[in-house]
Amino acid sequence: MIVATAAFAGFFAFVISMAITPIYEAKTTFYLASNAESPRYLGGPETPPEPLFPTPDEKTAALNVGILRGSAFMTAMAKEFGLPVALVRKRVDVTVSGEFMVDLFVRSEDAGLTSRMANRAPALYAEFHRASMRQRAQQLAQTLSAHIADLENQLIGLEAQSEVHRRRFGATLDEALIARLSDRRATTERRLQEIDGSLAAALARRVGLEAELETERRTYAAGETVLTTPVLDLMVEQLLTLHVELAAARDGPQSPRRGAVEEQIAATETAIEGERARMAAAVIKSTGSNYELLRGQIATAKAEEAAVTASRQTAEAQLAAAKADLDAAIAFLSEAEQLAAKKAEVAAQVSDARINLASARLQAENAEVPMVVVEEASVPTRPAFPIPLLNGIVAVLAGAVAGFYYALFIGHAARARQKLLSEALRPPRFTGTELAHLQRLAEVSRGAAS
Repeated sequence: MIVATAAFAGFFAFVISMAITPIYEAKTTFYLASNAESPRYLGGPETPPEPLFPTPDEKTAALNVGILRGSAFMTAMAKEFGLPVALVRKRVDVTVSGEFMVDLFVRSEDAGLTSRMANRAPALYAEFHRASMRQRAQQLAQTLSAHIADLENQLIGLEAQSEVHRRRFGATLDEALIARLSDRRATTERRLQEIDGSLAAALARRVGLEAELETERRTYAAGETVLTTPVLDLMVEQLLTLHVELAAARDGPQSPRRGAVEEQIAATETAIEGERARMAAAVIKSTGSNYELLRGQIATAKAEEAAVTASRQTAEAQLAAAKADLDAAIAFLSEAEQLAAKKAEVAAQVSDARINLASARLQAENAEVPMVVVEEASVPTRPAFPIPLLNGIVAVLAGAVAGFYYALFIGHAARARQKLLSEALRPPRFTGTELAHLQRLAEVSRGAAS
């Protein structure tokens, strides 16, 4: 029974295995090198790096499996071989080996198709990474181009600010210019001090002359009227001199010096009119007298005082301008140093950005993936499923086990049936009274026999 069951099961499994369409399986093993050297697209000559043995990476193995099982790779594989995506997902399986490499299995009824699909998978996966690298490099190039344009605009703005400084001072803004402006301010301050001394001396001289004139006036008596005096002649001469000076001035209408000369002309004309009015009511004094000489000296002193006052105003304006230029130069020098540092920084950023831009463009054009194929798939000669011999052996073993249990079941069933039959043929049991009666009969029989 056991042998018959095992033989039948093995024969049945073999026949079924031969009837089923065989499924072939092809396998390829590959990985992305984790220690690959990045290409140096730009820069000067350097010592070439030592050759490295490419090694797989535990961290990226799971990532690779996830990408290979993703829709992008499966769609590319299906498009490559003209198969439905759902069918490709069923036929392609991806696992991680113990060495952290990627094992890709392809199963199909066509043995040649399985090897072609398995061998094509690493190239498609590398193309997926190349496309990703190109996309990232192009995006980086676009970002760098916009950044370079912004930096160049910043440089243009900084150059414009530097040009404002050059137009303000008409020279290079440096420490030498600051020294010249400092000397100019110091010179103007010394000149102003000298003018203040001259003004004080002129004022003291005029006050002294006026005191002498007051004393001299009391020595004259009323008499006759005069038509001109040396003072009036001196004022007229001074007026002519001022007009000549005004005509020869090359300063603009807003010049402090020109304004001072105009004020002196107006003051002299007023003084001449006052002198002429005074002469109409004046008493005669000798033309060469000490009185007239003093009046002439006083007029000269006043004119000198007015001229010195005008010079002081001009000097004050020049000092204010010198201080303003010096303060502005110091402020602009500090700002210019900051501008120069900023320009250098921006220029360096532009240079680095251009180098990175060139590198990004080269990477977009020459994207390479460090793919290492460890084992290429070959055309399978034996199907992966079904395996008739293996299926027959398994069926024989399963049949033997089933036959053994079936034989046990049959033996147990026979014993149970025999027990039921023996119980059915057993004589009926006697009651207590019947047994007591039978015992008495047996005793009587034994007594009679004895």
